[in-house]
Amino acid sequence: MGEPGGGQVIPFAQQGSPASGRAWDDPWASEGHPVVLVSLSSTVMRQEDLLQRAADALGRLPVRGLVTTGPAVDPAVISAPENVSVRRWARHADVLPCCSAVITHGGHGTVIKALAAGVPLVIAPLGRDQPDNAARVVHAGAGLRVRKNASARTMQEAIKRILDDDRYKAAAGRMAALLAAERDDGLVIDEIERVATGLPRSRRSAPRTRHG
Repeated sequence: MGEPGGGQVIPFAQQGSPASGRAWDDPWASEGHPVVLVSLSSTVMRQEDLLQRAADALGRLPVRGLVTTGPAVDPAVISAPENVSVRRWARHADVLPCCSAVITHGGHGTVIKALAAGVPLVIAPLGRDQPDNAARVVHAGAGLRVRKNASARTMQEAIKRILDDDRYKAAAGRMAALLAAERDDGLVIDEIERVATGLPRSRRSAPRTRHG
């Protein structure tokens, strides 16, 4: 896949895409710098400028940045600093365990995957459900929200704050634990058995009722 850094853009067929059948591995694991993932929309939302400002922000920090552009943006349009690698695609399940933070537009998929991995976020909502998702992350203490037109300096300061303040990582870890509990297969099996045997539903899954 080539060496990271040097602002290198790695061809789509060589970057662990579904088409290539190769998984992404962490080329920076031995370097000791935090890894920050930039993952915006996979659809067209005019996100090129935001991707560039995110890359510029990471270039000012002692981190390694991984910018994924998705199918909507040509990686070649992003001018990457020395410490940032630009790829069209990387599997979140492979990348997130290596990450200390994620910069995203706040799409539901990226937010949930990051929180499930215990990774705090900087969210720049572009539209749709993203402002609501950002508000919930901020309320949980698991990240910060910036404007979609935030400068590279503002994004740099937000990332630095996330990396320097352990409370964001701790809050993301709490969210990860909650999401893991919700994914407990035993809960599903228990409910199926209760329905099959005619027993009352568990209190956990009982529908809420309104009072008054």
